[in-house]
Amino acid sequence: MKNKNAKKIIDACLDELESLITLITEVGDEAKSTQYLKKYAILRAIGSIETAYRLILTDKLIKGQHTYAKNFIKKKVRDLTPDTKFGTIKAMLAEFDDQWLDRFNHKIQLHNGIRHVVALTFLTDMRDTFARGENPDIPIETTIVNYKNVIQIMKILDEVVHHRYDEAKPA
Repeated sequence: MKNKNAKKIIDACLDELESLITLITEVGDEAKSTQYLKKYAILRAIGSIETAYRLILTDKLIKGQHTYAKNFIKKKVRDLTPDTKFGTIKAMLAEFDDQWLDRFNHKIQLHNGIRHVVALTFLTDMRDTFARGENPDIPIETTIVNYKNVIQIMKILDEVVHHRYDEAKPA
């Protein structure tokens, strides 16, 4: 990934999620703390994706911009309430550049994108389930598999926004 900050966040989260497997194994699946660790894993995974998504977009968009434009972009993307639904990511891309959206859709299709989209939806839904006071009991391995699939979406997003388009092309 070209966005090193987003990559660090993603990698740190993956390391942490994988270390939770050992911890859960040590305390046992029936321990009360295991249920908390599983929920934490869901929140940690989707939180890192939300942060990476916003970093990938804002870091690219604010580069070389005037302070006013930087402030607008930060408010429009970075400071918004996080929403990592696939449709929201696509809508955000479309707001900035139709070429980004077209290339993103194409790359997603090329990389077995339905699996990645389902994974993103799953993690988002599990986080929302927990936020509503319900009790998602998802094995940590399931969270990790889904997280790894969602990482592919972030890699594609990063590639798309860093692709060199013909800037001189009229709108």
